[in-house]
Amino acid sequence: GFEFTAACVTRKLKSRVSTLLIPYLVWNTVILGLFLTLQSVPSLAQFLSGRTGTITDFTAWQWLNAYIGHGSAPIADQLWFIRDLMILVVIAPVLGWIAARAPKLGLAVFLVLWTLEAGEQILGLLAYASLAFFHLGAVVNLQRWHPSRIDRLARILVPGFLVLAVADAALMTAGSPHEALPHSPTTPFHLLTVLLGMAVVWILAGRLAAHPRISRLLAWLAPFAFFVFVTHEPMLGGVRKLMYKA
Repeated sequence: GFEFTAACVTRKLKSRVSTLLIPYLVWNTVILGLFLTLQSVPSLAQFLSGRTGTITDFTAWQWLNAYIGHGSAPIADQLWFIRDLMILVVIAPVLGWIAARAPKLGLAVFLVLWTLEAGEQILGLLAYASLAFFHLGAVVNLQRWHPSRIDRLARILVPGFLVLAVADAALMTAGSPHEALPHSPTTPFHLLTVLLGMAVVWILAGRLAAHPRISRLLAWLAPFAFFVFVTHEPMLGGVRKLMYKA
């Protein structure tokens, strides 16, 4: 279990070296090497010089920032949440103190900040979303809130989420690709859809876990989840670039 104490944080930091830091460094190095290799092929270089720029022209800071992701994301941008998680483990005692003494106020403040500053980062490193939801987990744990209570609202939340999700998708795809969208992933309406979606995923997960065969299948697939997550973005990103260039 996790305790919001200096001793527990120190122990967790040591354990996270092998479970978070090393995989984070390895995968960023793999993606960096992949970009470097592909950019050396003239016919492919045009597809891989967008956000990253030409890697052979990197300054010392750009090489370092490929791992840090200050102001944006690391070179393996799908791993931004691991960077954030390592930062959150360090400041966990402070968040734990807030979660223990002012759980509702602290949670409200962090969720409001997430709503107002969605897509932004604190000091260019920690996403407001990461802070808000890590703190939500801390409050649920320390205050002994029971997420299973959400199941009682399934008949309202599931159809409500479906309606919001369809409306959200319609709003974000309105207009032509070259026009400014009237709706974006940082609007309160989209963020509300995200919150409801989290509740619905929790409800559905409980339903699936209740079936032994499905539960065993999910347990068998679980070890592959991180690998699928890490590899999906380079492949999908490459497909998108090829489609847009075509």
